[in-house]
Amino acid sequence: MQTVFAPTSSVPEPRIDREQPAVSYPVQLRLRYEMTVGYLHKGEGRTVSMSRTEVIFEALLRLPVGKCVRLSIEWPVKLDNEIPLTLDVHGRTVAAQGNRVSVEILRHEFLLRPKGRAASA
Repeated sequence: MQTVFAPTSSVPEPRIDREQPAVSYPVQLRLRYEMTVGYLHKGEGRTVSMSRTEVIFEALLRLPVGKCVRLSIEWPVKLDNEIPLTLDVHGRTVAAQGNRVSVEILRHEFLLRPKGRAASA
């Protein structure tokens, strides 16, 4: 008798092939952003989806394309189940439609966030 293994989840496996676009996962997380548009503009929003190369989020206002932006995303998993984390993303806005913005990830790192504090850009 031959055993056949079927996927246990409907989540697609990430592709390793660089020619293929990165798999994007729908995830809604609170974030703060900041960018310079002649002055330092700060705001809040919520992610729509994320991949290894891109974050799509909704801002309160329409944001310009081609600008550097820093995102501070409240990560849902805690370090050692106790310490809140922030995903700090440095990127560039590559597309915008209304208040939905696509950011190309240029650099990222996880930072420790003091308990009870929101992510800050």
